[in-house]
Amino acid sequence: PLRGPRRKLNICQIHRSKIEDRFDPLYYKDKPNFTNFIKLSKIAMVSGGKRIPLGMSYTKEQTNYLYLRVADMLDNDVAYSSLNHIDSDVFNILKRYEISEDDIALSIAGTIGKVVCLKNIPTTNRVILTENCAKIQITNNSILPLYLTLLFKSSVVQKQIELNCIQTTIPKIGLDRIRNLSLPHIPTQKEQMVVINLYINAQNQRKKNLTEAQGFIDNSDKYLLNEIGITLPQKDNSLKNRIFTTSFRNVIGNRIDPLANSPILESLRSNLSNSSFTYLKNIVTETKAIETEINPTDIYVGLENIESNTGKYIPTETKDSISSALRFKKGQILFPKLRPYLNKVYLAEFDGLCSTEFHVFDAKNIDVHFLHYCLLSKITLAQTSNLMTGNTLPRLQSSDIAHILIPNPPIEKQKEIAKHIQNIRNQAKQLETDAETKYKQAMQKIEQMIMKC
Repeated sequence: PLRGPRRKLNICQIHRSKIEDRFDPLYYKDKPNFTNFIKLSKIAMVSGGKRIPLGMSYTKEQTNYLYLRVADMLDNDVAYSSLNHIDSDVFNILKRYEISEDDIALSIAGTIGKVVCLKNIPTTNRVILTENCAKIQITNNSILPLYLTLLFKSSVVQKQIELNCIQTTIPKIGLDRIRNLSLPHIPTQKEQMVVINLYINAQNQRKKNLTEAQGFIDNSDKYLLNEIGITLPQKDNSLKNRIFTTSFRNVIGNRIDPLANSPILESLRSNLSNSSFTYLKNIVTETKAIETEINPTDIYVGLENIESNTGKYIPTETKDSISSALRFKKGQILFPKLRPYLNKVYLAEFDGLCSTEFHVFDAKNIDVHFLHYCLLSKITLAQTSNLMTGNTLPRLQSSDIAHILIPNPPIEKQKEIAKHIQNIRNQAKQLETDAETKYKQAMQKIEQMIMKC
């Protein structure tokens, strides 16, 4: 006979008539009750986006044609001024995948379930949708686009999206399964507007609080610049300023291209030269502890886990496997090689593994907190934004990173500056926490209203 405690069997029963096009038990075990729900295909058309054709890429020129990626989808908002531009040739190839005003974009690959309703597209712009999203166009005039967007945000729909994902290397969900999503009963437009107005008010209040928090972050940058006595040069992209000469003695590293020796960098280097400064290579030691396996207890940090401009760690789902990663320790600095304009610099709060798209630095002869704030500041951003190379995946070369100029006042002054900035950022963090708490409470109320309709 078997010894020890008896284990309860995890058995799920379902009637044959309720079996759909799949037979995995977990799908039916966790499937919500869809009584009085309606299929998305009854009220909307679902189609896909398209990737940039092989051999083509974004353009640095300002055109009328934009490309919307999952990363550009904010919380029901799109910053059109930040989208990548494509030229007319690329647009003409992809124009059947255009997404328009009041259409809804839903992410279906990689990050699953992000949703945004496109509003206020600039009249001169046309937008192409990435292949990692589905485009949803409402066919029933009684349904308001923003209300349908809120339905997609609800836990009952997000749960369906989760259950319908195909778990491969990159999680995906097919368009057929999007069409088959079940939505709660949709009320009259008047009732929809009540829910929408509550959401808009919650969004506006959240934005106001987050803007106030960002003001504290900006003030910390101003404080740093003021304390070390540096004025950043203003960028002038006029034709006159784009034509310039420089002396070979001013060339840094092996870069003789115009971007690396532009007037704004020359001006910044001149300002820093009049202060106490040093090259980054003189105050850090890089570690390269390569790992090819991840343990269940390891925390993995990718670029997506670090918030821009604040350097805050954002947890995501655990990573099951890696091809290669770098091991880091608490107190080390993770500095990005890729897309430096995103300004994602992390001072590690724990031991873990990180993407090889980071450099892992130990600080030496400098206060690590002061160095972290300097690397997050406009002082560094003004340099790295002009040193990156590559169009599709702009990155920094190791030699350029080594020659980033860092302020280097006496150590006591460094500690004083770091402590003051930390106090400012703590105030900003409290504002952000309060804003997110109130927003979450509003969204819970909205979901309750949706389910009661």
